Formats: sequence, C-alpha cells, structure tokens
Amino acid sequence: MKKISLIATSLLLGASVLVSPITQAHTASSDIVMDSENVFTTPIEKDFKSYPTSTPGSVSTLAVDYSGTYYQMATKKTYHNIDWSGSFSNGGKKDDSVSRKVTRTKFSSGKIGGEFETAVNWKLIQGKIGINGEKAWGKTDTVEVSLTWTIEGGTKTSIEYGSSAVKTTESIVKYNRGKLIKSTPVDAK
Repeated sequence: MKKISLIATSLLLGASVLVSPITQAHTASSDIVMDSENVFTTPIEKDFKSYPTSTPGSVSTLAVDYSGTYYQMATKKTYHNIDWSGSFSNGGKKDDSVSRKVTRTKFSSGKIGGEFETAVNWKLIQGKIGINGEKAWGKTDTVEVSLTWTIEGGTKTSIEYGSSAVKTTESIVKYNRGKLIKSTPVDAK
C-alpha cells in the first residue's frame, strides 16, 4: 500500500512541475475560475485547410525544356499545432484578467532527401510553399511566454495556444534539358 501512495505522490509532483499555477491580474477579488487545462506532450494538429497546388490547364512539365532542381508540390495544407488549451469562467459582472506561462513548439521535420542536400532542399520547399521556417531543418525547440487574457464578465472562454504550421508532400526533382534525372520524395512539416 505504501508503494502505491508514493507513486501517486510522484505523479502528482510531476504534474505540478509541468503545469504552472494561474496568476491573476486582479488578485484582490477575482471572479475567474479555471474550468480545465491541458498541456499536450504531443501537440494536437487541427483546423487543416488544403490549397491547390497546380493551375488547371497548365503546360505539362514534359513539354518544358529546362534544367535545374525544383520542388514539385502535390499537397499543401495549413493547420494549427496546439500545445496548450484552457477553459476559464468569469462569474462576475466585470471583465477580469488571468496571466499564464505557456509554451509552444517551433519545428521543421519530415523527409526531404539525404543529409548533404537537406539545406538546399529546405530552401526550395520554403520558396515554393511561401513560408519562412522558424527553425533550421530537423530542429525542434520550445518557447515559453507569459500571456494575459481578459475574460468578459459572465462568460466562459476557451483558449488554445500553439503554432501555425504547413504540411507538404511530393518530390524534389532534378531535370537536365527537360529530362528527369532524379526524384527525391518529400513529406515535410
């Protein structure tokens, strides 16, 4: 029985390290109550939106006489990578605020070819999909910030915090005078 209570205490202490307490902006008589809170060790991906990747009626790449290395995109989807969420109720009549330390993940990951060609491939992908990555390819980092939210009186508010992200697939292709020389699969976030 003693072993079980030590494990429960350890789990409880571990959880308190991951989740910092709410700091209320108006501590004297705050009416805000935290209804729920989630810190995701594996962020939740949601709100996917797909984008067209080719122009209807465009000329086939087989008919174009060119040389070089390009990113041919098959899919492009934007989404939200949620690291933290919380729900707060303000039982008072006046607006009130809560402050919170939250973290989000900065990342670039997936498969884009061999190690020696990664830097070039990552630049091709960023240029084609129109983004600038926050991190170098294959790197992940977390950022902790303190944020304050105002909760309107007599309401319940849900808040999510994380990163906006892009997922893309297809191939890095190399052509010599219109002839395909090499194709490297891409599956990148």
